[in-house]
Amino acid sequence: MKLPGRGFEGGVLVMAIFDGSIIIGRPPSVVFDVVGTHLFETQPQWEDGIVAIRPVTGGPMGVGSKAVMERLDLGVWRHETDYRCVVFDQDRLVVMHNDSPGTHVVFRLSVAPAGAGETLLRFRLEVQLTGGQRIFEPLAKMVLGPARRKTMEDIKEYVETATAADGFEPAAGTAGPAAGLPMPELPGVSHRWIDVRGLRMHIAEAGSGEPLILLHGFPQHWWEWHGAIPRLARHYRVIAVDQRGFGWTDAPGDGYNARTLVQDIAGLMGELNIRRARFLTHDWGAVVAQLLAMDRPELVEALVVTGAPDVHIKPNAGLLRVFPKLWHVFAIAAPGIGPRLAGNRKLMRHLFTAFDPEGGVSEADIQLYRAAMAQPRRAAAGSALYRTMLVPAFMAIIAGAYAKRDLPVRTLVIVGAAEPSGTLQGMGHYPGRGGNITTEILPGEGHFLVDHVPGLIAQKALRFFA
Repeated sequence: MKLPGRGFEGGVLVMAIFDGSIIIGRPPSVVFDVVGTHLFETQPQWEDGIVAIRPVTGGPMGVGSKAVMERLDLGVWRHETDYRCVVFDQDRLVVMHNDSPGTHVVFRLSVAPAGAGETLLRFRLEVQLTGGQRIFEPLAKMVLGPARRKTMEDIKEYVETATAADGFEPAAGTAGPAAGLPMPELPGVSHRWIDVRGLRMHIAEAGSGEPLILLHGFPQHWWEWHGAIPRLARHYRVIAVDQRGFGWTDAPGDGYNARTLVQDIAGLMGELNIRRARFLTHDWGAVVAQLLAMDRPELVEALVVTGAPDVHIKPNAGLLRVFPKLWHVFAIAAPGIGPRLAGNRKLMRHLFTAFDPEGGVSEADIQLYRAAMAQPRRAAAGSALYRTMLVPAFMAIIAGAYAKRDLPVRTLVIVGAAEPSGTLQGMGHYPGRGGNITTEILPGEGHFLVDHVPGLIAQKALRFFA
C-alpha cells in the first residue's frame, strides 16, 4: 500500500489516498462480470478483453446509486453525493464521486491476469481538493486511507463467494478463448474455431466419414451432445456447432434473426468444404435447421428435430393449454429485463426441470450451462435470440406462414409427450404439407431428450439416417 502521493496541478491538490492490490481467485472476465453486475448494478458486456457498461439503474449517466459506494465502503461523503460510472473498459473501472464544489474523488479498479484463473485487482483512490477545500487534506488521509485495505478484502470475498454461490465454478478442461470459461473434455473430440463472415465459430469434431452436424438448443452449447457423440462418431464425421452467441463462439451484439442464423450454418459448411450434410438438432437449433432445409435444401441430406415441433404444424384450440407454459419465452425476449432473466439462476433451473423427468439434465451440466449464460454478453445474446428469432418464428407457425413452403428434406421429429412441443406436434399438419415428416412422441419424456436418453436418440437418428 502506498500512502499518500501528492502534487499540485493548477491550484488543485491531488492526493493518492490509497494504492494497493490483491489477488482474486477468479479470471478477469468473471471479476468484471460480478463486480459490474452485482456491485455496480450494471450489465458489463465482456468481449475480447473489452467491457462496456449497460446501465440498469438511474442517475446522472444512467448509473448512480449511493448503495454502490456504500457497498464498497468508499468513505464519509454519503449524503447529497453525485456518483457516476464514467468508464469501464479494457482493464479498468473508474467511478467518480463528486461531493461539493472543490472536492472530487476518483475511485479506480483495474484488473490484470495473474496466473491460471486468477486476477490481480488494483485499487487506487485519489482525492482532488481545490481552493479552501485543501484544508481537509489531513481529514481525507485519516478517514479514506487506512480502511481501503479492508475494502479490497471485501471485494475479493464478495467476488469469490458470489461466483461460487451463483454456479460460476468452472469445469475442468482447457480454456476456450471466446467464452472465457474452461472447455469440458470428451475423449475423441477435438476443437477448432472457424471464421465465418467475421464470426468466430467454435466446433467440436469427432469420428470420420460423411458429415453429421449437431445444432444445440437454449441455453446450451455443443456439450449438450456429449452423451450421443461417441455412438454417432462410429458412423459419421460429427460436427457439434456452438451457434452465434453460445458456448465458445463469438457473441456479437446483433445477428440473432432467422436469416443471419441460417447464413451462419450455410457459411460454416462452406468454410468446411461440406456440400451436403445430415443434421441432428434440438430446440431453436431445430428451427434454424428447418429454415435452412427450406431455403437451401441442397445442403441438407436428412434432418432429425428434437425438442421442437416442425414448422408445418396446424395449431388448434390446444394452444390455450400451451401458452401459459411458455411464459418464459416472452419474458426472456423482453428488452431490458430479458438479459437479466436469461442468466438468472432460478429461471435456469426452471428451464431444465419444468417439463423433464427428475435428473433429465445432470446438476453438473446445469451448472456448466449456467456459468456460460451468467456472462452478460451471452445472456444478452439469449434474449436477442428469443426476441428476434424464436418469438417471430413461433408466431409465424401459429399464423401458418410456413404452410405454403415445402420442406423437401426427409425429416424425423422426436418430442417428449410431457413438454409443450409434444402437444404442438400432436396437432397435425396443414393439408398437403408434412409429407416428408415422420413424428415420434415419446411417453414420459420431456424437452431435453438427448440429455436424458442420449443412447435412444442416437439410435433413432442413426436408423433414420441409414
